[in-house]
Amino acid sequence: VWHHLECAAKKKPGPLKAALETTTLEIANKAELEQLIAASAKDAKPSTFPYAEHAPSGRSMCLVCTQAIAKGTVRVAVEREVDTGSFVTRGAGYLHPACSLQHVGEDLETFFKKVSDHSPGLQADERDALKAELSP
Repeated sequence: VWHHLECAAKKKPGPLKAALETTTLEIANKAELEQLIAASAKDAKPSTFPYAEHAPSGRSMCLVCTQAIAKGTVRVAVEREVDTGSFVTRGAGYLHPACSLQHVGEDLETFFKKVSDHSPGLQADERDALKAELSP
């Protein structure tokens, strides 16, 4: 997906900021882009992803292993982009806990803290079981 730099500053501020910090190319309106990035960061809603929940049905498929996630089992939801053909939207993608670290590429403690912070509905014993399942 391609964006004008001004559009990327509004829609993809994080990746553009990282690119501007590391590029050796001369960017004519770099200061303006940095201001747009800062403004976009202020307006952005905090993400509720990743989170864990009980699968309400057996219809969701794991993004990594493509196997069904059984009804009632704990699944991890991550944000993903879905290309519908005419536009791109964001939504939840689901993972088995054991497949999660492979998909996100983070270390166990960092990822577990994020999931735990965004999952108030999980009981303490479910959090412990989730952490054990996340472990490589």
